Amino acid sequence: MKKKNNENGLIAAIACIMLLVVGSVIYSSVSEEKAASDAFDFLCTAPLIMETPKALAAEEITNDVVSPSPIASATPVPQIPDKVMEYRVLNEDTIGYINIKGTVIDYPVMYSGDNEFYLNNDFNKQSSYYGAIFLDYRCDVYDMAKTKNIILYGHRMKDGSMFRSLVYYFEKDFFDSHRIVRFDTLAGTMDWEVFAIFEANINFYYIDTEFSNEIEWLKFIRYCQSLSLYETDTVLTPEDIVLTLSTCSTDKDHRVVVMARLIQH
Repeated sequence: MKKKNNENGLIAAIACIMLLVVGSVIYSSVSEEKAASDAFDFLCTAPLIMETPKALAAEEITNDVVSPSPIASATPVPQIPDKVMEYRVLNEDTIGYINIKGTVIDYPVMYSGDNEFYLNNDFNKQSSYYGAIFLDYRCDVYDMAKTKNIILYGHRMKDGSMFRSLVYYFEKDFFDSHRIVRFDTLAGTMDWEVFAIFEANINFYYIDTEFSNEIEWLKFIRYCQSLSLYETDTVLTPEDIVLTLSTCSTDKDHRVVVMARLIQH
């Protein structure tokens, strides 16, 4: 009888330990989710970006698709702006610097060879909800004519940081008074003129980088311009190179998009 009581006591002790372990795991998971919710302005359950290029079926995706281009490790050219070089010395993934006067958008722009790493890692390559502002892996800032659609991504944070300021473009006064974006790259100092602000459904591939010819490119950017909440007198041409800034919307199936064309290089 005593042996049976001891066995029962041992089973009960093991059960208590298991309950404590499970409870700890659940608490940790809930705490982590709450921390994320507290950090982001809006949590997107869908990916911040569409990771699979439309031209490739899922089974065709290989490591080669997201392998680094020569950008991150390329030999610096003489005209690299000081601000870009300042951060590049600290992290060789730095390929540019973006600033929009009158906002907190004033950050180095990163490139990791994929569209994943800087979603959840900061400039110092440390895990972070804030991530970093980063360039789409398909873009080449040494020769922007290769893609023409230069895409930057950033989170929408509750404290107003990262790309949270992009939502201010929905206000007419702000849109009119913040038309110039400074985005310097490894190829030099550049100013960009904002011509569109809109919310895109994730079914619309606004992050396209492949166009069969100049006519298709012109149709694409003029269509994006037609989606803008506000009209401008900007006349787009096939020679234009466009900067696309993307962040989350209040709707998980939409993205806030600001587009600007290169006006100084």
